[in-house]
Amino acid sequence: MTSHVTAHDVGGNEDIGTDHVPWYKQPLPLCTQVMRFILLLLLTVMFLGVAILVANARMPDPEKVRPLPDLLLESIPKVALLENGTNVIIFLLNATTVVVGFKVFLLERHMNGLPRVTFLVGVPKIGSFLNRMAFGVLDSGRRPFPLKNVFPIMAIRFLTSYAVVMVFRAFVIMGTSYPATDNHCQNPQVIEHPVLNVILTLVTLGSGAIHCGDLMFSGHTMILSLAFILAWDYSPFLHPWAVRVWVSVLLPISYYCILASRSHYTDDILVAMYVMIATYKVIDHAETGAPWQMQLLIRWMPWPGANTIEKWTADEVVVVVQTPAEDSTDASAALPEH
Repeated sequence: MTSHVTAHDVGGNEDIGTDHVPWYKQPLPLCTQVMRFILLLLLTVMFLGVAILVANARMPDPEKVRPLPDLLLESIPKVALLENGTNVIIFLLNATTVVVGFKVFLLERHMNGLPRVTFLVGVPKIGSFLNRMAFGVLDSGRRPFPLKNVFPIMAIRFLTSYAVVMVFRAFVIMGTSYPATDNHCQNPQVIEHPVLNVILTLVTLGSGAIHCGDLMFSGHTMILSLAFILAWDYSPFLHPWAVRVWVSVLLPISYYCILASRSHYTDDILVAMYVMIATYKVIDHAETGAPWQMQLLIRWMPWPGANTIEKWTADEVVVVVQTPAEDSTDASAALPEH
């Protein structure tokens, strides 16, 4: 089955071209993508849980193999308690990303003329204040991306980027076994209940499971870098620079906490940061969601969601919007008259 798609270039007077789109390239509904990519991410976390079992079992004996020489670890004093600081910053960065996504969602509703979201507005004294804080609309006037469906597209980029790098990390930690850093893994625990450890990996995204030996590359850095780049990319909808400054302060502090607590080697952080951000950038912001190749991974699923877009007709017009500058003031210009 193919569909006939005509694309118009904004700013031009002629069609870009006409093409027949095979069924496997037709985009799934965005809501379907979000729900199914959540399931796919959970499957990748389970796969990582199995990989952690292998990495933990294959880790060199700390009594025989000392930690690798590391320039930064030799320069930074060890502070074991800073491992908790890493977790705090992970929470702060993730919370920032969620707030940015929610505020952009409210902005899209506002621009579409939909009624404002309210909750407990009738509570005396604090009701109106809480509603302004939680549901107030922020608009910097800048449009780094088209505003249409920006929240589900943002979620899809998070889920797909994280899942791809999660699978890659699983293979990497099984491939080469690094000696433990100077932390609690110098006295490693034996995983007596492998299935339970995999379940704990799934429920806590790895933090609550026994996981020594999974050094190259850092799982903490993955989520820190992904939350950072999402907030960096989408926050200009709300304010030109405030959120960017906030996350730019948090990220290097989190890396310092990882190194000072001896949770990872320097290279573990550098590789994870590069791989995560590069993968995210490859999975671009697109009106159709994830790349069609990634949608093939979830197209076979019978549930949740539908496999077809109700308004996807044979003669649907797809508008291609050009956004040459990240902070352009209008990323969704109107079509010129013919």
